[in-house]
Amino acid sequence: MRALASDDFEKGHTALLSQLTSVGSVSSEQWAAHFDAMQRAGNYHVVVIEDEAQRALVGTATLLTELKFTHSCGKVGHVEDVVAAAECRGLGFGKQLVLALLDVARALGCYKVILDANEKNTGFYEKCGFAKRELQMRIDL
Repeated sequence: MRALASDDFEKGHTALLSQLTSVGSVSSEQWAAHFDAMQRAGNYHVVVIEDEAQRALVGTATLLTELKFTHSCGKVGHVEDVVAAAECRGLGFGKQLVLALLDVARALGCYKVILDANEKNTGFYEKCGFAKRELQMRIDL
């Protein structure tokens, strides 16, 4: 496990994310520009698991940190885009990714970490220490 690197487009980062949700058509140039922008922003922390023998990513997850005026100008962590490759599911990679992000959130001084999840994934996140608290609502734009 390691941080996302600038050459991970070639190692299938978008293909891995497409096992979770719609990615669309993303060129290597677009991906690289987005990677650079996320690095400059400083509040994105993407971890990946690489199958080094295959030079392919088999897991990824993101922590986004949000600055707040509440809680003494605290920080909130948001876990996003947790996915393990289909052939690796059940091996504990997802839990390793989430726990690594929780360590990052602690190190950054987040007072809480939240995420949105499909109802069918509730059990997985409970095993990672999360509990149902509030209701999520959204508008798709």
